Amino acid sequence: MPTQGGWINTPALAAWYDRVLVDNREDTTYGLWTTLFARQFPSDQWIITPQRSQQPGSASERPDLVVERLYGGGTFVQVVVLEAKPERQTAAQDFMADQQVLRYAVLALQGGARHGQEWVFAARAVGTKIMVYRVNKDNRVLEPVASDFMDPKRHAQALDQVFNRIRTQDIFEP
Repeated sequence: MPTQGGWINTPALAAWYDRVLVDNREDTTYGLWTTLFARQFPSDQWIITPQRSQQPGSASERPDLVVERLYGGGTFVQVVVLEAKPERQTAAQDFMADQQVLRYAVLALQGGARHGQEWVFAARAVGTKIMVYRVNKDNRVLEPVASDFMDPKRHAQALDQVFNRIRTQDIFEP
C-alpha cells in the first residue's frame, strides 16, 4: 500500500507519487505536479493552464504549466512557470532543463512588462522533487528560493513556505 505524508495526503496521490518514481514518462510527473499546484493556488484569483500540444521549437512553445494571478481590471499576469521531467535525468539533461525553464521565465517577464512585472517564479520538477527559482527582469538568472530540490512527501513545511512566498510576493516590486 502506498504511504502518505506531507502534501501526498490521499491514497490516490500516494499511488500517483509511487508511479512517478518508476515511470519514465514526462506526463506522469507533469500530472502529479499539476494536481499539487492546483491545490496551492485557489481558483478565486489564480488560473492554472496546462501545456497545449505543440511542435518542439515552434514559436508557440510553452512550459508544462503556467500559473497566472488575477490583478485589478481583469488583468492576468504569469507568476509561475513549471517544467516537469521524469525521475531519471542526467546532469546534461538537468542543465538543458534549467535553460528551458529560464527561457520560459524570460518570456513570461516579457509578457508582463506592460504591467510593470519585475519578477516571475520558475519551477523545475524532476519526478517527485521540485526546485523553485525567482527570476528578475533585469538579472535574468535562476535564483534558488530554497537550497535544494524538495519532495512533497518529505519537505511539506519547506514547500508550504516557498508556495506562501509565491502567493504573497509582490512581483511588481524591484
